[in-house]
Amino acid sequence: MKFLAKPPKFYPFITKWQEMVKGGGTAAEAKTLADEFQTLLLDVMFAKKEIKDENDIIAAKALPGTKKKEPAKLPSDFITNDDFCPGCSLTLKSLPIERTNLWTDIFQRDLQDGFESGSGE
Repeated sequence: MKFLAKPPKFYPFITKWQEMVKGGGTAAEAKTLADEFQTLLLDVMFAKKEIKDENDIIAAKALPGTKKKEPAKLPSDFITNDDFCPGCSLTLKSLPIERTNLWTDIFQRDLQDGFESGSGE
């Protein structure tokens, strides 16, 4: 509910919901739009979990970089990029940006805020 009250500037998928609210929509319209939004959230939630599982496998299979016996003192001392930035060369998967923003706002901001505050929202 917190999310649906936000301005649709960055969230094109809630424009229909807010137009319905402004127009004094019916309970049937609200149920249809709420069901569509819930379906979208479930799709995003499961896609995020699937991508995380795939990225965990990619990271686990990555070959470790060549490690020097003593710390390098100059940039030219690094043998591979992994010596300088471990894991930076991995190609990990991600959700499209709109869905990533939706996941972050719902599951990391709005829901987390409600759980931490104990407000029962």
